Amino acid sequence: MLKYQNEYKINKEPYYFKIKELKFKLMHLPYFMNNDTDIIFFGHTHHFETKYENGTLYLNPGEVCARNKQLTECVMLEITDSAYKITYNFRNPNDIIWNKKEITYDR
Repeated sequence: MLKYQNEYKINKEPYYFKIKELKFKLMHLPYFMNNDTDIIFFGHTHHFETKYENGTLYLNPGEVCARNKQLTECVMLEITDSAYKITYNFRNPNDIIWNKKEITYDR
């Protein structure tokens, strides 16, 4: 992947950024899972996963393309002063209607 980094503007993992007072970490491979930010987005496993532990939200949105399983997944994260609200959306690629599950963690 490093040989394509400049051509496609791929950031070195993990990629850190900040929005207002919240610190984020974004990475594909779940190798840097220490809680040095408020929110960690990761992937690679193709499975939806979330937990809130020691002040850090961990979030893997799953697999949007249904390549490894018959499930299309995505998440929406809403951040308020008091909570993280995750809406996990999923469906069989042949279905029209999306299913959803909401998970809320108090901050």
